[in-house]
Amino acid sequence: MKNRKGISTVIITLFSIAMAFVAVSVVWIAISNLINVQSERISIETQTVNLEVESVKVEGNGDVSVKVKRGKGDGDLTGVSFLFSDGANSKTVEMKDVNLEQLEEKTFTIQENEISGISSVKKVSVAPIVKGNGKDVQKNIVDEQKTITEEPRELIILD
Repeated sequence: MKNRKGISTVIITLFSIAMAFVAVSVVWIAISNLINVQSERISIETQTVNLEVESVKVEGNGDVSVKVKRGKGDGDLTGVSFLFSDGANSKTVEMKDVNLEQLEEKTFTIQENEISGISSVKKVSVAPIVKGNGKDVQKNIVDEQKTITEEPRELIILD
C-alpha cells in the first residue's frame, strides 16, 4: 500500500508538468501568430510606397475621378484603396492589379454605384496595397484630398 501512494504522487507531478507544457505551448502559438501577422504589416519593403492625391473631380454623371501620383519608393504596389467620405458616412473602394510605377500619375474613375450611400463626396483618402511576405497588405492612409471639384451639371430652364 505504501508503494501505491508514492506512484500517485509521481503521476500527479507528471500530470502537472504536462499541463504546464500544454499551457506554455498554447500561449506560444498565440504569440507567434500575432508576431507573424504584425511583421507582415511592417516589413520594410512595404513602407516605401508613397501615394499622393493630386486632384479629385466629381463628374456630371456622379462618377468620381481621382488623380493619384506615386512618389519614390521601391515597394511592390499591387493595388490602391480609396476611402470616400461625405462627413457622416464613408465607403472604401479597392482597385486591384494596379500598375503605377515610381513618379507616375494615373487617374482612377470610380463609378457612382460603387460609392452608393455617400451623398456628396467631401474627402477622398488613398492607401497603397502592397505585396509583403507573399501577401497583399493594405497600408495606412498616406494622403487625402479635402477640396473636391465638381463638374458643373447642366441646368435646364423650362419656360
